[in-house]
Amino acid sequence: MPLVNQSSSRQTKSGLDCRRACKTRILEVYDEEKLRGPASRFDAQTLRRPDWPILLFAALGSLLAISGCGGSRGSFLLPPISVLLPITTVVVSQGGSPVVIPIEIGSTSETALVSVNGLPAGIQVTYAASDTNPSGTLTFTASDTAPPGTYSPIVSINSASQMISTGFTLIVNAK
Repeated sequence: MPLVNQSSSRQTKSGLDCRRACKTRILEVYDEEKLRGPASRFDAQTLRRPDWPILLFAALGSLLAISGCGGSRGSFLLPPISVLLPITTVVVSQGGSPVVIPIEIGSTSETALVSVNGLPAGIQVTYAASDTNPSGTLTFTASDTAPPGTYSPIVSINSASQMISTGFTLIVNAK
């Protein structure tokens, strides 16, 4: 029986030595981590940290870049359209020859819907676009019954899901 007690005491003594060695190593690791600080620690908890603000910012930036490069139609990143009538006063005569004026339309689209509002009765306007962009010409024709006077019509352009308007002066001369 004393042999059993001796081996039992040896096992107990070696078990105590192992626990002391483990405790010492745990304390060493703890002290090293204290010296390094929490910022240098890389573990599974660090990988699970929510970085959603950074990911959201990156996703929004990507979305803006894609839509700005021809992404979706009607995007809020499209440059605004523009219109210019180099001739701001159009003079036509009753029953006279048609008057042609240029209209310059700046748009990302190759097409435009052009309308002219505020014309007196007897005045006709036709729009002809160029082959490569929405700029073109407006042709004004006055009938014999067009009332003489000065008018302020509005040209409206709808292109690339945007609309813009500009005014001009129309003078109808009597025969």
